[in-house]
Amino acid sequence: MSRTAARAQVTERELRRQMDGVWFDYRRSERLRDEAPAAHKDIKAVLRAQRDLVKVTRVLRPVLNYKGV
Repeated sequence: MSRTAARAQVTERELRRQMDGVWFDYRRSERLRDEAPAAHKDIKAVLRAQRDLVKVTRVLRPVLNYKGV
């Protein structure tokens, strides 16, 4: 979804729920809603669609999110 749509659809509470287990500055939650995980395409679906082009060798999990605002 677009940044504008993410700001409109993702609440501060929902952002905190989606970011469970990832360190981020929760005091800036209001300004980070446009970067919520729900605002991006599902990487598993993207990789499945490209399975003839890519081979998954590692699965990475974010531990920190930083956005200069």
